[in-house]
Amino acid sequence: MARDRPKGRARNQLSLDKGLFVSKVTLLDQENSLDNLIRKFWEIESIPEQVVLSPDDQRCEEIFVQSHKRLTCGRFIVSLPFREGEPSLGDSRSIAMKRLLSMERRFARDDQFRNLYFDFMADYLKSGHMELIQSDIRQPHYFIPHHGVVRPSSSTTKLRIVFDASAVTNQGSLNDTQLIGPKLQNDVGELLCGFRFHKVAFTADIRQMYRQILVDEKHQNYQLILWRTDPSVEPQVFRLKTVTYGLSSSPFLAIRVLQQLAIDHQSEFPEAVEVIRHSTYMDDVLSGSDSVESAIHLQNQLFELLKRGGFELLKEVESSKVSLDEDSSIKVLGLAWQPLKDVFVYHVEPLHDKVTKRVILSEIARIFDPVGFLSPVIAAAKILIQELWLAGVDWDAEVPIHIQRKRLRIVSEFPKLSTIHIPRFVPSSTDCCVELHGFCDSSEAAYAAVIYIRVVHPDQNVSVHILAGKSRVAPLKRLSLPRLELCAANFLPSLFTFIHKSIKSKVPIAREVAWTDTSFVLCSLRAAPHKWSTYVANRVVSILNIVSPDKWRHVRSFDNPADFASEIKIYKLWWFGPQRLSRWQFIQNLIQIHWKQWHIQYLHTFRKRSKWTENIENIQIGTLVHINYPNVPPFQWKLGQVHEVNLSKDGVIRSVTVKTEYGFLKRPVHRLSPLPISDSD
Repeated sequence: MARDRPKGRARNQLSLDKGLFVSKVTLLDQENSLDNLIRKFWEIESIPEQVVLSPDDQRCEEIFVQSHKRLTCGRFIVSLPFREGEPSLGDSRSIAMKRLLSMERRFARDDQFRNLYFDFMADYLKSGHMELIQSDIRQPHYFIPHHGVVRPSSSTTKLRIVFDASAVTNQGSLNDTQLIGPKLQNDVGELLCGFRFHKVAFTADIRQMYRQILVDEKHQNYQLILWRTDPSVEPQVFRLKTVTYGLSSSPFLAIRVLQQLAIDHQSEFPEAVEVIRHSTYMDDVLSGSDSVESAIHLQNQLFELLKRGGFELLKEVESSKVSLDEDSSIKVLGLAWQPLKDVFVYHVEPLHDKVTKRVILSEIARIFDPVGFLSPVIAAAKILIQELWLAGVDWDAEVPIHIQRKRLRIVSEFPKLSTIHIPRFVPSSTDCCVELHGFCDSSEAAYAAVIYIRVVHPDQNVSVHILAGKSRVAPLKRLSLPRLELCAANFLPSLFTFIHKSIKSKVPIAREVAWTDTSFVLCSLRAAPHKWSTYVANRVVSILNIVSPDKWRHVRSFDNPADFASEIKIYKLWWFGPQRLSRWQFIQNLIQIHWKQWHIQYLHTFRKRSKWTENIENIQIGTLVHINYPNVPPFQWKLGQVHEVNLSKDGVIRSVTVKTEYGFLKRPVHRLSPLPISDSD
């Protein structure tokens, strides 16, 4: 990917043109934004794996444990986790000054942006989160450049100030000197899966979470900024006193403080502690309960627990509240949720610009689908990205016609996505029988896996809901279709693991079944791995480590919902599951089981055997019988009545005439199963 990136890093360069300073920002901000979108897109599309702590991660944890403190009011004080002691950085003031001048030019053009920026800085100062420095700075320090990002969709913060601690001096940047720390935040997909099992769900966020955590005074000089409200006066130097957005260690410090708060108050607020540990993503809270009363109790616990650490809980939205408009939606970790209807919805608009690599990637990366509900569309988008890179076109050059046509087919499906409503709540209880059914399939272009939850309720009603789906493009090195099918089968167990981790504390799983429409996969899994080639054997072992052979079943291709993701189609089967998981299939399965037991354990006891040694009474006229057909299932055998018997010379009846609804049939006795009732009964 790097070879196709636009060149140039002229963010902080200035040139003199007709007596005016002109900022050469080029496309770097756009590029960084697009890079972040693409990175998040691929992170979301991957199934999370167990993280192993590196030595740097362990060192970062040690620094926190040894250095964090709490004030008498409960607020936390943390130290910046430097790699090798407190660093001495180069000239950062000139970089910060250039960025301030750039912002002031934007202020002159955009009054609304200027007002939001000034209000933010005034609030920062009024809240005591930064302070003016009057004296000269002698000890090691760093000036952080800052700029603003407008967020129109946010209901709380319309403007976010970004502090750029990655700005490079002649001795590196502040972020270069810090340990990032281990990834502590919960996975977005896991949180959203768990969120679906609360009858009464609510969301909330922690107000200004970073800014409620103080940075140790000895490290505050690494968080200096330049600011002024009047361009005609000299900029003033301010020191940021709290954990700052833009420092590479800030996410670790913020989440680690929340975890420490939960540890410190575990005995006082046990339910709220579980929410902090397993139902939060940065400053967002997703949780719920079985009733409105218990949900309110949980919210109160959360409020009190966070208050102990100097935090404030904001913006509580419950699925039980009806004060919202019917179609109003809120963002839940980037996914649109309509609380009144209690459904997840999607709305994706294509960009109407010239079709370039940059435009296509921006369109695709904006499709936020952490759970995989949109895998049929995502799979097509991934294939398009693969073709886009193989074509080798420049970032801003118009792409070839055949790629434009494929892109048009994908974006033409975007309006259909707005009609998809995925129920948030998955009804289940301890009285229900809960099953997981996973499906996998592959084509030459992609392979996919999807898992549904099947809940059999006490009244024998069955509900089926999609839980998660994922897709991957086939590798550039061409593989045979059977091997790709095996890749799909190897993909499914990791999705099972993801689901188990997401909902293990919400609902007990009674059974799990894996479905494939490929005989090769089933044969591979039921044979000893050493009989196969290394490629096949490795994947067979990987599959069987998670899903045993007895859990695998065969499904017809047109009943396999994963086929619609790998074949790049949009169809209801993907979102609502195959008919075989519904109530009808459940009843048919019961019928099959009944007739199988009837045939194996009961019906055969009435058949006459030619080699039985004991004397058996001859069949009588009027006896009700089932007429056996060797190639017909027992539950399809016809019912008849003996109309006439044919007595042999030895006095044994070996054939009879049977009256059926279709007429009279002559049949040997060994092809009949007499029922233990007669017409007279």
